Amino acid sequence: MGCELVVLGGGGDEDPEGRVVSFTILVVGGAITALGLMLRPGHRATGNGLLLIGCVFAAFWFWTVVLPIVAVVAAGVLTSGWSTEPADHIG
Repeated sequence: MGCELVVLGGGGDEDPEGRVVSFTILVVGGAITALGLMLRPGHRATGNGLLLIGCVFAAFWFWTVVLPIVAVVAAGVLTSGWSTEPADHIG
């Protein structure tokens, strides 16, 4: 997950400042997540805490990537039941 956060930080806003901020936030989140994974076997509470903090940085990508996809799929499923005729007969 830490590598995913670092890789996803390269995309984003078109302006360079937004890209730098996005990349910095995700590199820090990826580093915290990776550190939490490394510390977890010996210091479980500290590792779990760092994982939680690191995953908060990934929440931005959930809301901007996953949620719109779910919304489009849900809208397609909800609107597909409005007509009882096959699509090739509409029209």
